Amino acid sequence: MTAGQERDPLASLPPRPDSSTGEPLPPPGLAFRGSDRAPEEDPGRELRLSHKPKPPKGMGPVLSWHRESTRGKLVMVVSAFGVMVVGMSLGGLFRWGDPFGWMAMWQIWLIVLAGTYLISAPFTFRVDSVGPDWFQMHLYRWGVRTAHRVVRLYELSKVELTGATSGFHLALFDKHGGAVDLGLQDYQHDRKMWDLVYNGILHSVAQGAEVNDLAARLLHIKEALAAYGSDDRAPRPDEIETDTLTDEQIRDVMRDAEVRRITELAGLPIDVSPAEFREMVPVVYEKNLSPQEAHDDDAVGDDDVVGGFISSAKLTEDQVHDLMNLDGVRRVMEVVELPSDASPDEFRAMFPMIPGVYFVELARRGAAGPNATAE
Repeated sequence: MTAGQERDPLASLPPRPDSSTGEPLPPPGLAFRGSDRAPEEDPGRELRLSHKPKPPKGMGPVLSWHRESTRGKLVMVVSAFGVMVVGMSLGGLFRWGDPFGWMAMWQIWLIVLAGTYLISAPFTFRVDSVGPDWFQMHLYRWGVRTAHRVVRLYELSKVELTGATSGFHLALFDKHGGAVDLGLQDYQHDRKMWDLVYNGILHSVAQGAEVNDLAARLLHIKEALAAYGSDDRAPRPDEIETDTLTDEQIRDVMRDAEVRRITELAGLPIDVSPAEFREMVPVVYEKNLSPQEAHDDDAVGDDDVVGGFISSAKLTEDQVHDLMNLDGVRRVMEVVELPSDASPDEFRAMFPMIPGVYFVELARRGAAGPNATAE
């Protein structure tokens, strides 16, 4: 990418895990309604590795998987049988005044058994699994695989959430014709599974995948994209990644008054090599390529982004704490469900790049950190 070209809309999102290792794992996804308990603490979940599914051909490893255990299925069968018996007893009570008279009729028992079978599907097992960039579903009936679906999470073309009597259903469609349509809870068997799915959804939507209103609203997709600086899938056209610039262009940027001021406010060194500058400031703006006069703080609006982005890894713990106390940053932390008492390391992991405008705000409040200087 050269000066003037649009920055990659994915640059500010959590990185895509490596397809072969699954690292780094994405941050917590929003709208998680499952349980945070470990798989081994779920008595209804299969843990035997002999039941662990294989990844789709040519794709990365399985990072999380779920299959109902035999015990879990037995509990479901017993529960379904109990529901049928209670239902029949209530029906007998209201119809004939006798809640147990139906038990002497073998025909009714056939209905109870049929209902139990339909509700619990005792010989049907579904196996859901997720990898670094894929999600797959296997369906087995009487020990025979009857369905297999795979979807590429980072190449989705459509994300659709619909309501049903059994709850919400989330359908994912990729650009290669793959599709998976399951209950929302089936993507949320555990936190890791949902985090991997959610990160793929964000990346796909940022690249233009279609998302219906219900999915956007209930999955908090717009809020998440806004929190990561990719709101409405429209990155600023004048954003430039510094690793695409030549050393001479970097020196021009370093001479820009606005950039110098923001790096000073961030408490970062100014006289560094181009390579060190690229590490500190991953993103700048096209206007920064031409040295400018200093700007007045009062001319900067609350919604402006000045001086590009600063790498949070270069900030001190005091500076991170100061940032976390800003109202705008706290609102973003709430959206991504990062606790207000999170550690600086947790904050850096969630927000690897910080818009320069926040350092202007810190300077206004006189809290830009011990190494910062405000003009």
